[in-house]
Amino acid sequence: MNKDMTVPCEEGLINLRVGAIIMKNGKILMVGNNIRPEYLYSVGGRIKFGETSEEAVIREVYEETGVNWALFMRTIFMVMQHLILVNSSMRYHITTS
Repeated sequence: MNKDMTVPCEEGLINLRVGAIIMKNGKILMVGNNIRPEYLYSVGGRIKFGETSEEAVIREVYEETGVNWALFMRTIFMVMQHLILVNSSMRYHITTS
């Protein structure tokens, strides 16, 4: 299945997302987009149904960089983020590790 793990709730939507911090020689890779060019982000995106968090982060890194980082990736820690969107704006941002 190729659907994002977005779950409706009483107050809006809950998106399950992953992100990667990619470091090399003391520098951190950041990405941007045309929608909000004034911001930079760590690589990441929504988890799809049936994907593990690790599979999702490998896919997102490939989609955003074109590089198969699974060959180089080392997991240091994992953080779960729960975003609840209300009328397309973030209302809650809960982070657990």
